[in-house]
Amino acid sequence: MVIGALDTDSVALRTRLEVQERLSSFDLNGWIFSHFPYEAGERWLDLGCGTGKQTIALAKGGCSVTAVDASEESLSALLETARREGVADRIDTVHLAMDALSTEGPFDRAIASYSLYYAADAVRLFARLAGLLQPKGQLFFCGPAHANNCELRELIAEVTGNACVLDATKPSRFMEEMAPAIARDHFAHVERFTFENNVIFNSSADLIAYWSSHNLHDPAFDEAFSTAAEGLPMPFVNRKRGLGIKAAL
Repeated sequence: MVIGALDTDSVALRTRLEVQERLSSFDLNGWIFSHFPYEAGERWLDLGCGTGKQTIALAKGGCSVTAVDASEESLSALLETARREGVADRIDTVHLAMDALSTEGPFDRAIASYSLYYAADAVRLFARLAGLLQPKGQLFFCGPAHANNCELRELIAEVTGNACVLDATKPSRFMEEMAPAIARDHFAHVERFTFENNVIFNSSADLIAYWSSHNLHDPAFDEAFSTAAEGLPMPFVNRKRGLGIKAAL
């Protein structure tokens, strides 16, 4: 088992997100844009856009968006949705790795949802983002807190006998410790926000499907996890705990 590995499998990521959205009532976009509202006519950069959850919302709101991601498959899915929603003309997709960001600005705002911790050189990336923004530009990024998925991780630790899964992860250390400090070096104002999202599993089948797409999944423990899941009283509640950082020049 690779502890805290970053999941770059777009199929597994999409499966996990679909399960989360189906089993919870939390509106991530609603939370993001309540702290970081947009206006029609603005130019946005969506870094690590994935399949476009924020990109599509921004384009439908009248913004023009440059959507950057390392996955061609995710960008193709984004464009398919954009065409279906009639907003493809407001979106430019760029196939680039996080650290190869070479898009031309300036942008009014930049957003990065569950993505900035993939950067190999976060200091360089933050400097680049600050340079791409208008003089009064703003950046919002979000990701997991230290206590994210603690209920699921406790179950995985019990099944696998590996207590290391309870440790802080690379993404949570980035969000809680590294990124706020780097942001303060490049932005004049930095604010922090938090959320909790209850993902409610009403069946062991849903919990097993979620485990199978999780970045802590290890097929060697599939049988043991299935047995444990089938023995749990339902519903089983796993709490997604996240935080967001808004940084303004």
